[in-house]
Amino acid sequence: MGVHAQCGCTAATWSREAIPAGGKAVIDVEYDPSRFIGPQSNGLTVIADNGSYRKYSTLVVKAEVLRDETLEQVRHPHELGGGVRTDLDVIGMRLWEAGSSIERPLSLLNDSEVPVQLKWSCPSRRAKVHMPAALAPGQVAVARIVYDTTGLPEGEYTDAIYIYVDGIRHGPVLLKGAVSTSSEKE
Repeated sequence: MGVHAQCGCTAATWSREAIPAGGKAVIDVEYDPSRFIGPQSNGLTVIADNGSYRKYSTLVVKAEVLRDETLEQVRHPHELGGGVRTDLDVIGMRLWEAGSSIERPLSLLNDSEVPVQLKWSCPSRRAKVHMPAALAPGQVAVARIVYDTTGLPEGEYTDAIYIYVDGIRHGPVLLKGAVSTSSEKE
């Protein structure tokens, strides 16, 4: 018997011993609701076989995830400051050839009850951030971070951007990646 979760939020454990005809087994299921809110439905595929025959069955795990947070707060778990939340606090920039420009998104949520003014900075001056100058209460916007690897030595790097909310610096949001001087990207 084998059990395969259809979502990374669901994990199953079971006895690996053979089950005799007419026998029973128990599958323990653990569900991680940390990224969800409201009604959820996730499947587990159970594979039973006797060596020459396989039978597939789907078990459906249903849950109602209750929270004191809104869906947008769940999707933006990192409190940056000044009423602004982000979906990421570390942005993976991956491996790129030296001299490449890399673009990655960063989602911002104004979780306050007032409009906020936004600016950004990057001490290394390698990043450029394209984002709105302001966010209304409850508004979500996606900032585009463009990172220039020109002049970086081969290997891993870590950099940072800071977001200013109403003139006050918050962060950092880390940018982590690697540079290759060969022409092959992984």
